[in-house]
Amino acid sequence: LRPGDPPELDARVAGLVAVALGERAAAGTALVNEHSGKRLDVAGAATENGTRIQQWKANNFGAQEWLIEQHPEAPGTVTLVSFVSGLVMEVADRSTAAGGTVQQWEDTDSPFQWWRLEPVPQDG
Repeated sequence: LRPGDPPELDARVAGLVAVALGERAAAGTALVNEHSGKRLDVAGAATENGTRIQQWKANNFGAQEWLIEQHPEAPGTVTLVSFVSGLVMEVADRSTAAGGTVQQWEDTDSPFQWWRLEPVPQDG
């Protein structure tokens, strides 16, 4: 987070992830599924548009590291940038369907590439 970021972003991000300050970080952040314990991963560590994003066991490769960048024109949203490819995570084909494919693609500054970080309720 950066000084002056909107408070709604602070509230969503605080306690969820450590966001690097400055331009690009020397390392990314692993995004881990609460249920499976697996990390978001660029399949095959590929660097091409259209490569699917999957969950995979931790392997300490850059394909599981993400840079979380606040979107300057959409308060409360972030862009997730693959540390290995520099491409952003998006919902393929602008899908709104459950089960839609998530992939990496060059940044087109489109809403299907913007994400909100929301707290996950913990089971009692």
